[in-house]
Amino acid sequence: MSHIQKFTNKLLDTNTYLYIQNDKCILIDPGSDFEEIMAFIQSNQLTILSIIATHGHFDHVASVSKFQKEFKCTFYLHKKDSKTLKLSNFLMKIFGYKKQIEIPLVDNYFEGEEGIIVIQDFNINYFNFPGHTSGSCIFKIDNNIFTGDTLLYSIDESKVPNENLDELKLSQKRIFEKFDENVFFWPGHGNFGLLKELKNINFKN
Repeated sequence: MSHIQKFTNKLLDTNTYLYIQNDKCILIDPGSDFEEIMAFIQSNQLTILSIIATHGHFDHVASVSKFQKEFKCTFYLHKKDSKTLKLSNFLMKIFGYKKQIEIPLVDNYFEGEEGIIVIQDFNINYFNFPGHTSGSCIFKIDNNIFTGDTLLYSIDESKVPNENLDELKLSQKRIFEKFDENVFFWPGHGNFGLLKELKNINFKN
């Protein structure tokens, strides 16, 4: 039986998720709070099989390298976000942060508009929905979608460099067309819920 554990990191309140089946898990968007996440993993005797990131912004990949070293696990990112990942510390500086993160090495790239990867008993469908970044992805595992910063409860415009708001709005519209309204969505920031709840609140038009 599978379940999802959510962590909200101190850096930009970014959400990190563990998708857990028995004693194995997939780590999604590991943010800044490595110690807290690691403590949960150890106390529950879990093993990380792979790390996947919805996009390459620093707050979503801050502790990837630490988990790679700890578990010898692979890291997946969409190829279109390789440059975004490499600019993580530059973007942190723009946001006013003096600390830096260790830029992780990408073991495998997602490519194209969509596809599937199989990691032991985990079937992970990925979909490239550009706008927030060119390589932003949504992951579907069972009846759950992990939307990163492409779809949040809030639709306030962000001020992230190189974000294409027209493209983002088109991607958001496509999400509601593609996925069943009763799927659970798990965003990169804020609360989770049913996709139909989000549509009723912010996307009536």
